[in-house]
Amino acid sequence: MSKKSSALAAAVVLSGFSIYKDSHQKNSTDGTITLRMAQTSSQTGAIGQAMDHFADRISEETGGKYKIETYHNGQLGAEIDTIEGCRMGTIDIAVVNQSTIGNNAVGRNAVDLVRGSSVKAIG
Repeated sequence: MSKKSSALAAAVVLSGFSIYKDSHQKNSTDGTITLRMAQTSSQTGAIGQAMDHFADRISEETGGKYKIETYHNGQLGAEIDTIEGCRMGTIDIAVVNQSTIGNNAVGRNAVDLVRGSSVKAIG
C-alpha cells in the first residue's frame, strides 16, 4: 500500500464517519460538479493530506467532471457546524470524529461501543 493510500485509509478510520449529501451540487456551465468537503484538523495532518489526495483522485478518475473543494482548519466551522452544514446542504462532505456523530446524529451511538464489551442493565 502506498503512503498516500495509507494516509487515506487512516483518515477514514480516524474520522469514524463522514456525511455526504448531494443536494447542494454546484454545476458549472461546462458540466463540472463541485462539492465542498470540510474538516477541523490541520491541512498538513494525516486527515488533511488524505482529503486533498481524495479530491485529486476524484478529479482524475472522473476526468475532471467532479471537483472537490477542501476546507481545513475549521474554515467552515467546528465539527457540529459541518454536520449542520450537511443537513442544510451548504456542505456536501464532512469528516468528523465518531464522538461528534454519536452525540449529534440520532441512532449513531453504536459507533462508540467498544468491541467485545457487554452492556448490563442496572436496576
